[in-house]
Amino acid sequence: MRFRFQLSGGLIGKSKKLDKEAEEFPSEELAKIRELVRQSDFFNMPEPQRSNIPDAHTAMIHIEDEGCSRTIVCTRETAPPALKELIKELEKFASY
Repeated sequence: MRFRFQLSGGLIGKSKKLDKEAEEFPSEELAKIRELVRQSDFFNMPEPQRSNIPDAHTAMIHIEDEGCSRTIVCTRETAPPALKELIKELEKFASY
């Protein structure tokens, strides 16, 4: 499983990025992330709405797992609750 994540926008406008293989996460955190991917039905969920809110935080999440891959781009403010939790968790590991 591979994760690519970018959070951009906001007042500062700096992007936080993450590009990691599953093995690079601590095991407890990886289990939580995998559960959030499952709960959000990431690979099958409808494309979330984007926001026209000025300075909104735009999240790009790309996940590859067992031959499947998907990229979702959404605003943190308008993402469904399960996807917001996934964004929050991935953001912990992202850096400027």
